[in-house]
Amino acid sequence: RNHAISSSSLLMAGNGDGGDSEWVKALLESTSAEPGAFEKEMKMKGLLGKKGSGDSKLTANARLVQWLEKEGDVYLSEESSWGEAPHPMAISTETKDEITNESSGRGLLARRDINEATMLLKIPLDLCLTKASARKAIGKDVLSSDINEYLAIALQLIHERYVLGEKSFWDPYIGVLPETSEVNPTFTWSDEDLKFLEGS
Repeated sequence: RNHAISSSSLLMAGNGDGGDSEWVKALLESTSAEPGAFEKEMKMKGLLGKKGSGDSKLTANARLVQWLEKEGDVYLSEESSWGEAPHPMAISTETKDEITNESSGRGLLARRDINEATMLLKIPLDLCLTKASARKAIGKDVLSSDINEYLAIALQLIHERYVLGEKSFWDPYIGVLPETSEVNPTFTWSDEDLKFLEGS
């Protein structure tokens, strides 16, 4: 939504002489949002919440943002500071597919309109799980240079999550990954359910 309103559109919307009552009427007609509607909408999307409310997904989001800012100097602040506006994106605990209206899980939402070709994030490669990071974490003697990238990352995720746990450098990132039950991968399906895929 664009909440910016020009004074000329207010005067035109009011169809009057531009006096205070006309201006207020035009403002109300052009915004048509009840007080607190934006905040309510953001809370529904998982963007706003009371600090320390105990919501584990909001806590995980906050840990991820802190980690990105500390380790990679990635700017994602929701608050403005001297010379810097709030970042236009926010991590949401729940997003919806625009076409199907089905839940898409955690994702990024725009806080405001974003111009085309605007760089939103720049994540340093050091903060990415890659074949190189897997070989460094697990050992080049264990993971050969010709290992499949996806397999290497999967092995590193297993190592980071189940061996290192909270001591893992990537723990804040791993903390926002969906659980198996949220993704419902086919390797968890019963043989009976897998039969429905035959011929497809």
